[in-house]
Amino acid sequence: MHLVETNTKKTGSKSTKNYIDVVSGIKVEEKNLKSRGVINGNNVKNIGDSINSNTSDIGINSIISYSSEILSVADMDWHIGCSPTSFGNIIRYWDKNGYPNLVQSSTSDEDLIEWLANDMNTNPDGSTDWNDRVNGMEEYWEDRGYSVDVTRRSPSYTRHKNEIDDERPDIINVVDHPIYDDHDMTGVGYEQYQDTEQDLEWYRYVIVHDTWTTTPKNVYLYVDDLLDSWNEIVTVEPE
Repeated sequence: MHLVETNTKKTGSKSTKNYIDVVSGIKVEEKNLKSRGVINGNNVKNIGDSINSNTSDIGINSIISYSSEILSVADMDWHIGCSPTSFGNIIRYWDKNGYPNLVQSSTSDEDLIEWLANDMNTNPDGSTDWNDRVNGMEEYWEDRGYSVDVTRRSPSYTRHKNEIDDERPDIINVVDHPIYDDHDMTGVGYEQYQDTEQDLEWYRYVIVHDTWTTTPKNVYLYVDDLLDSWNEIVTVEPE
């Protein structure tokens, strides 16, 4: 998501900032920009911290070079924690794409997330240990007769792009992000532009399902704005 502040409303001694996603055009109030289910062991910034709005927006003369999205990835609402919810989106996807025993037809989204949260040892506050989320995902698959390679990797747009091109949704993890704080999201796509008014400079976006009900299904994260907070990718590859 590439957010810029649009205005500030004052009511008595209180003020509320409003932002707009320059990609989707969706307006978001500051009160709705609150992360739930942080990863353990990291400091969390307040939502009022500054947001980088100095990057060039994609204008009318821009050309889309290439984009790709895995359309059938679930977008479940946050429940218990961001990790079991985001990994649950991936399980729903693979259940419909070659691994039909992952989820029973009668299993609700909340039931699936709760099962994953149990395997991942997710805490009551919604936080999950780094490696517990990986081990829990593998345990869930093994309990249903499948093998899967779940690997934590350094943040890389190219790696994410390759995963999407191979039709494998991944996990995008951010730490100390000015909007999401510490948060797991399901990576479902990417988009690249070259701007004809900026010497064909590249602009790259990661497309995610962020688990929040207050945002669109597809949220575009501008890669340059992610550089200070993009902590890792977690790839999920059935074996």
